[in-house]
Amino acid sequence: MRLEQFISTAALVLLFAQTASALPPNCPATDLSGLKERRAAVVRRVIDGDTLILRSGERVRLIGVDAPETARGDQAAEKFAVEATGFTRRQLEGQTVYLVFDENRAATRHRDRFGRLLAYLYRASDGMDLNANLIEQGYARAFTRFPFERLEEFRCLERRARRSHSGLWK
Repeated sequence: MRLEQFISTAALVLLFAQTASALPPNCPATDLSGLKERRAAVVRRVIDGDTLILRSGERVRLIGVDAPETARGDQAAEKFAVEATGFTRRQLEGQTVYLVFDENRAATRHRDRFGRLLAYLYRASDGMDLNANLIEQGYARAFTRFPFERLEEFRCLERRARRSHSGLWK
């Protein structure tokens, strides 16, 4: 029995070592200290994984994040939409957050074509970075269609989530 346990343990260690070496190195965190525009707000309601409404009534879309769409009208929810929405809801609903704005969107007053405010969100209580967490844990993809400060970081986080089979990538 001991030999079987040893072999089993050795196999797990080998598997872990191979998996760890397949992951890219730590993704470089982007220095946001130079970003001037930021403000505090309270999250009233989460619409889906990457969109929410503040207590002020303003809609916010997370920069660089593409979470699966929830059901709308006659359109069915995309795979993992319920999980992504639930994650964002658990992390932020009723919480004070800091909205940090990206200079790449200054020309549009930090708004998308639907008038939603575009921001990185950090939970005030502990500094948790929601944008990065959604991608890193596999609740969303990196949305790279438009330029933003953290583009390479978010691409790296998505690669790590894919290689570790997290969330969407299971």
